[in-house]
Amino acid sequence: MMSVLRNIPHVVLLTMSFAGYMGIISCSSSTEHVDDANPGYDPVSGEVPIKFHFHVATGNTSTTRMSQSDVQATSSDVFRGMDQSVLMSFNLPSNGKSVSSSIVADKLNGMGLITSGSVGPNSESKSRFVADLALPVGINTLMFWGKAIKTGSDNAQGKMEFGVAKDISKNTFRLCNRVPDDASETYNKTVFSHYESLMVTILNTIVQTQISKDGVTIKWSDYASVTSTGILQEKSSSANDKDPSNPVVAICGLGETLSNLFVTLNTVYQDEFRAGSGSAVQQMLSDLYPHINIAASASASSQEEQTAKEVAEAIQANMLKVLTTDGKAFLPISTIVDNLGLSSITIPAGNNDLTKFPSVFGLPEGSTLLQFDVAETSYSYRSQVIGNGMTFDIDHYMYPPELCYFGNSPIRITDSTLVSADYPQGTTDWDADASWISNHWSKDSRVLPSTRSVAMQHSINYGTSLLKTTVRYGAMDLEDNNHAIQLARYGSNEENAIIDATSSPFTFTGLLIGGQPSEVGWNYLAKGSVPSFNALIYDQALNTGGTNQQTIPAYDAGATTQGRSEPVYTLVFDNWDISKAGSDQNDVYIALEFVNNSGVDFWGQDNLIRKGSTFYIIGKLDPDVIKGATSAQLADKSYGITWPTNYALPPYDADGNTLKERRVFIQDYMTEAHFVIGQTSLQKAFVSVPDLRSSENSLGLSVDVAWTTGLKFSIIFGQ
Repeated sequence: MMSVLRNIPHVVLLTMSFAGYMGIISCSSSTEHVDDANPGYDPVSGEVPIKFHFHVATGNTSTTRMSQSDVQATSSDVFRGMDQSVLMSFNLPSNGKSVSSSIVADKLNGMGLITSGSVGPNSESKSRFVADLALPVGINTLMFWGKAIKTGSDNAQGKMEFGVAKDISKNTFRLCNRVPDDASETYNKTVFSHYESLMVTILNTIVQTQISKDGVTIKWSDYASVTSTGILQEKSSSANDKDPSNPVVAICGLGETLSNLFVTLNTVYQDEFRAGSGSAVQQMLSDLYPHINIAASASASSQEEQTAKEVAEAIQANMLKVLTTDGKAFLPISTIVDNLGLSSITIPAGNNDLTKFPSVFGLPEGSTLLQFDVAETSYSYRSQVIGNGMTFDIDHYMYPPELCYFGNSPIRITDSTLVSADYPQGTTDWDADASWISNHWSKDSRVLPSTRSVAMQHSINYGTSLLKTTVRYGAMDLEDNNHAIQLARYGSNEENAIIDATSSPFTFTGLLIGGQPSEVGWNYLAKGSVPSFNALIYDQALNTGGTNQQTIPAYDAGATTQGRSEPVYTLVFDNWDISKAGSDQNDVYIALEFVNNSGVDFWGQDNLIRKGSTFYIIGKLDPDVIKGATSAQLADKSYGITWPTNYALPPYDADGNTLKERRVFIQDYMTEAHFVIGQTSLQKAFVSVPDLRSSENSLGLSVDVAWTTGLKFSIIFGQ
C-alpha cells in the first residue's frame, strides 16, 4: 500500500490511502454547520446535492526526476494534486460491495483538476472546495479514477493515455511509445527512419567502396571470400583474380591488410548483436580509420600493391566524407548529408550530432541493432530482433506510466450535516467502525432522500505500482569473458581480464523493465482474457542533476557491507496475468544500463565492451523465489504478501474481494530490487538490449526475496 491521503468532502468524503508507500497523512479543516434537513433533494432527478472537499497534509520538498517526489514515495514528498479526476456512482444488487466486473455507472461526475497549491502543509486551510456534485438516490458504491498533475517532463513523470467512460469496460489507460507515429512530434517514426537511412548510407558507402582500373571494377569486398555457409573469410589470392587477362597471384601485403580489415569489420558472429547507435558506429569507424590511413599512405612495390593502395585511398576518401580529418569523430549531420548527396533525408534543426542517435528519441543506446548481409555487402537495421521464437521491435519501447489513483468502495451514510472536524482523522480512526458511531453513520448503506453526508468506506489508492532499484558491487575483482571468447573463436587459451571495482568503474544510467502490459483497463490490470505483456519501459530519469546517471559506490574491501547507489523509483503497471490465475504468475526481466568508465575494454557475453561505451546486464525477478519458504508455502499463491485488510485490491472475486495472488508488481505496492554486480557478472554483459520477454536470457543470478508491502529482491548478476 502506498501512503495515505485524505479527501474529506462536506457531504461526500473520499479518502486516499497510500499506506506502506508514503506513510500516513492526516487532515483537518472546518465548515459551517447547516440545517438538519436536506432541501436540495430532487424527486424528479432522484439526486441529492453534495459538496466535495479535498484534504491532504504532506511534505513540501519538490524535485524533477522520476524519484521520490514524482512518485510520492514517502510521506515527506509533496502531494502533486490530480487532474482528469472522475467519480462514478453505482447501484449494486447488494450493499457493502465493491464493483467486481465491467458495468455501466449510474452517474459520472467529472472532478477535473484538484490542485496541490491550497492543500499543502503551509496553507492556512487544509481543505479546498472542489466542486458541487449530486449523487443519485439508491447508489451504494463509489469509484474514483485520477492521475497526478504533471509538472515535469515525460522522462521525469511518465507519459500515458488516460481515458475514463461511464461504461467502465471502455476505460483504458495506455503507455505511450517513445517514438510516436504522430508527425507533429519532432522526433517521430519518420524522422527515426531518416536517421537509420543516414547511418546505413554511411556504412554502405564505405564497405561498398570500389575503383575502376584498366576497365575492371575492383571492390573492397573482392579482398574477402564467402564460405559455403555464408561466413566471411580472408583471401589468399589477389583481388585482380576476377580479371581473365590477369594471372592469379598470391595476395600482396596491402591486399592482405584490406582483406583482414574487411572481414574483421563486417563479421557478426552467431548470437552476436552489432550495436547501431551513432556513438557505436563512430567508434567502429574510428577504430578502422588508422589502419586504412596506413594502407592508403603506403608505398606500393608491385602492381598488386598499387591496386590495393588505390582501393585504400578510395575507402579513406569515403570515410572522410563523414569523419573529421583525424578520423576520430563524425562531421556535423548537415555536412554528412551534403557530402553524400542525401537530399531526401531530413533531420530536425538544432541537432547536428549523429552520436545522439538514438538517445535523442529518448531510447537507450542499445535499442538499435545493425545486421550485415554478406551476399549483398550491405548493412541494414534490424527492426525486429528474432530469438527464442519471439520478436521485438522499436514499438515496444515505452515511457513509464504516470502516477494514477483508484478507488472502489461501498459507502457510509448519515442524515446528519457535519463539519470536517466530525470526520475521522488518520488511517487508524478512518478504518475503525467505532470512529463513526457518534454521528449516526450507517455502514454498507445506500443513499436515501434524507441522506446529508456520504463517506467512501474504503480508501482511494494508487492505480500504479512502484519499483525501487539500487545497485552495488559485490566483488573487488570483476572478471570479463575474454577466455571463453578467445577459445571459442580462435582456439587461444587466454585469461580473463580483471576490472577493479575499487575504482568505481561503471556508471548506472538507466533501466529497462520487460513484461509490462501496454494497456490496462478500469481496474488497472492488463486487458483481455489472454493479455499481452510485450511492452518495455525505459527509465532514464535517475537523478535530479540532469545527468541521468547514478554513481555506484566503489567496492570497499574492508567493509562488511557495501554502499549502494541512490534509489531509483520507476512507476509501472501491475503485471497480474488473468490467463495464469491460480498458477505461477510471470517472471519479470530487467536490464540495467551502465557506461564503462573503467578506462579499458572488456569482453561481455558476445561483444567487446569498449571503454566509454554503454552495456547492459539482465536480472530476473521471480515472484516464487522466496528465501526460506517451503514448497507448501510457495504453493499458496497468497503467501509472502501483506495484503490489505481494509479495502479490496484488484483483481477481485465475484463478491469484490481481493484475489490474493503473488506477483512481481502489485497495484498500490512498492517492489524493491537490489542488484549486485558480482565477480562474473560482466561475462553476461551485452552491447544491446536483449528481448526482455525471453525465458532463455543468459542469467546467473542469486536472488533473495523478502516481503514487506511489496516484493524485495536482492540480485547478484552473473552468478
